[in-house]
Amino acid sequence: MANDMYFGFPGKSLDIGLRLPLLYLMDQLLLNDMGLKGMSATFTEEDELFLESLGYNSTLNETLSKLDMDSQQYEALYERLYGSPMWTVLPHLVVLTICMNLYLLAAFLITLNTKHLLTVYAYFLGLVCIPLSCLSHGIMLDALSTAHLAQSVPSNSEWIIHKYLSMSIPFIVESSIEMKAIMVNYLIQPFLGFILSSILRLHFDNYDLLLKLVTASFMSPNIFAILGCSVDVIYLTTALSILLPLGCVLRVFWNICGHVCRFLLRIYQSKRQFVQNFGLNTFLETEWTRLRVPLLLRTFWITRVALLLLGELFKLATSGGLTSLMDSPSIRGALWGHARTITKELTVRGAETLIAVLGMTSIVSSVCHYVGAFFHLLLNAEDEEEKSVASVSAVLFFVLALQTGITSLEPEKRFSRLCKNLYLLLTALFHFIHNMVSPVLMSLSASREFHSKKHLRALGICTFLIVAPILLLTYLWQLFIVGTWLLAVTAFCIEVIVKVTVTVSVYLLFIYDHYFKEGTWELLDDAVYYVKAIGNTVEFCFAVFLFFNGGWILMFESGGAIRALMMVIHAYCNIWCEAKAGWQTFIKRRTAVAKIYGLPDATKEQLDENNDVCSICYQDMISAKVTRCQHFFHGVCLRKWLYVQDTCPLCHSALYARTPSEMRDEEHPLPGQTANAPPAENRANNGPRGQSPANGGGVANGTHNPDDIIDNDEVDEDGDDHSNAGVVDEDLSDGEISSEEERTDNDLIYDSMEDFGNSSGNEEDRALRT
Repeated sequence: MANDMYFGFPGKSLDIGLRLPLLYLMDQLLLNDMGLKGMSATFTEEDELFLESLGYNSTLNETLSKLDMDSQQYEALYERLYGSPMWTVLPHLVVLTICMNLYLLAAFLITLNTKHLLTVYAYFLGLVCIPLSCLSHGIMLDALSTAHLAQSVPSNSEWIIHKYLSMSIPFIVESSIEMKAIMVNYLIQPFLGFILSSILRLHFDNYDLLLKLVTASFMSPNIFAILGCSVDVIYLTTALSILLPLGCVLRVFWNICGHVCRFLLRIYQSKRQFVQNFGLNTFLETEWTRLRVPLLLRTFWITRVALLLLGELFKLATSGGLTSLMDSPSIRGALWGHARTITKELTVRGAETLIAVLGMTSIVSSVCHYVGAFFHLLLNAEDEEEKSVASVSAVLFFVLALQTGITSLEPEKRFSRLCKNLYLLLTALFHFIHNMVSPVLMSLSASREFHSKKHLRALGICTFLIVAPILLLTYLWQLFIVGTWLLAVTAFCIEVIVKVTVTVSVYLLFIYDHYFKEGTWELLDDAVYYVKAIGNTVEFCFAVFLFFNGGWILMFESGGAIRALMMVIHAYCNIWCEAKAGWQTFIKRRTAVAKIYGLPDATKEQLDENNDVCSICYQDMISAKVTRCQHFFHGVCLRKWLYVQDTCPLCHSALYARTPSEMRDEEHPLPGQTANAPPAENRANNGPRGQSPANGGGVANGTHNPDDIIDNDEVDEDGDDHSNAGVVDEDLSDGEISSEEERTDNDLIYDSMEDFGNSSGNEEDRALRT
């Protein structure tokens, strides 16, 4: 990786280019089912007549499935068509083993760095020179044999380079067939000998002697052909000409075998040490970055589709399709029809193997990333939600492809399934965009400065998220018949609309409180809670519906382990966890309301005597609740505090008498719960005296903050609200806390107050229980 950085873009291109052939090899192996594709029985005329006599003229599998015969008759028919079962299976096993080893070898070579890949390609090129030399000699021998029989050379027995050299060099063009074959081979063999000698020179001391011997060995059949020897002698010379180069190559590979084993051992030890030191997750992330996996997969898929496109265009040109296209009365319509056909063919063939699906996944991920970046730029947001859009979209698309078995489907069904998966991905994009616009809209509603353009952009995106799903559903319900997939897409689209409606409603509530109630609307918290509760209830109902919809698909349409696993994850995350969190929030609110009603209201005389503001919201108190420790708070502010704490916001003494069952729960908490924190920790979470508690969720400086509203996401199972931890009132003067010494003194005072409050509270609790 470090070496590649010095080369910049050329080094990156070389790195990708060296790995592409290995990906193509793996793709072709998967495309041919590891060598098993096409290895079927070949019937003779007698076998076909025998099958027709049985009444079936179709493939063997369909015929045998319809025949009513016992096992012995079945084995006799199989042996007649295929031969002995043992000798039939053995070639398949050999081919399968070779292809699997090639696949694993290619997968390993992809992980090597650029320097080692260049070395591997160099040795591979030297090894290939020997069969290329034999092949060139074979073409020359075919030409000599046909010339002796006074026949023309078949066009399929020549390479392109043979045709090019025989047609471009003047003295070769004017020569006979025999001389053309000999001269072209005479030009090719020295070149192959030079390449092989250059690669082997590192392992031999005398390079000049090696070059002469290898080149002379490669050219020996040409010499015998020029001397006019018979074809049989040239065949024998061709077989002997590869012995010396092959021996040199085998000697080199034997010498480097030990180096390769030690190299593999070092790689294994270094990778294992890295995993032990930094963890598996860091190792995978480092390798992912080093290999440039997304760029590699994108380049592979684009080049693969480009090659398929060139093949389709060449087929169209050679079949006379372009001529008929130009002669058609409606050229535009014909062009559009051919473009649609070619696009459909490329899309289908672009997902016919697992490697191709990974490449398409990388393309989809890039498109989703740019869509997220566009909306992020439009919103001018500060979060990094758009960065997760690409990764989550890629995982979603790939899981959908595996779940539906897209590589094993027929072309028509594969295209239909790809379109359906892309529609599902589009609905997921709507959810991602909503997750981006929701915090921006909430922050705008709490901002003291009104920026009309920012508000209009956010509301415009919300409008888009309502209109676009409606248009998509209208189009899909006209195009497809009612089914489980269409119902799932409909549920996702309606869920997006509900989420956007809830977000806009909460935004309007905060705008109403800020501009019409001047931040003093006491019912704001209840209104926001009920709006969000309605939205969460609708989402929960859709989650349950999607679970049963997936169960129907699993049982009656297309099952599979991946679909079952996704259903289990969906049931836990989207149903159980959401229901549990919503129920806990409801219980906390109901308990807080009951506790507030249990506290007495302050009389007018008490308010006049106290003559202070609420310590939570810093607003004047027209009405207030009185705690057991004789502190005064707004009822709404104290109720928000009770959502997360059961103690006084000022002195942290108990606000109500605990029942014996509650005390036992605190002393012996259930798994997943924690006992009440000590007073010092509560004081640290709530801030110094004179500041508004961080978790109070009340009104600060005359305005409401949307983050202070308690919902399912902000309150954890322990009852601690961490959304605004550490918030300090901006109106505090510097004179309140001037140095570390004063903070230390205040802490000592708080410790003594808390000890006194706790002891008095415990004595009162014991008296009440008695």
